[in-house]
Amino acid sequence: NLSPGERVVLGALGFEPIPFDALVERSGLTPPELSSILTALDIQGWVRADAGGTFVLLKPVPKSS
Repeated sequence: NLSPGERVVLGALGFEPIPFDALVERSGLTPPELSSILTALDIQGWVRADAGGTFVLLKPVPKSS
């Protein structure tokens, strides 16, 4: 299951690459919080970090139940 923070980040992401700074702004998280969540989501296969510091969503996010 996704944590509330992970859901916030996944909701701020899209299938087009987005820079880290824009994700900070969209998510309302601090850079350390966002970095930690992005690392977890990368390990889980939800996001990919691209060269140049952008992030992209890899699969659709299921609706919360």
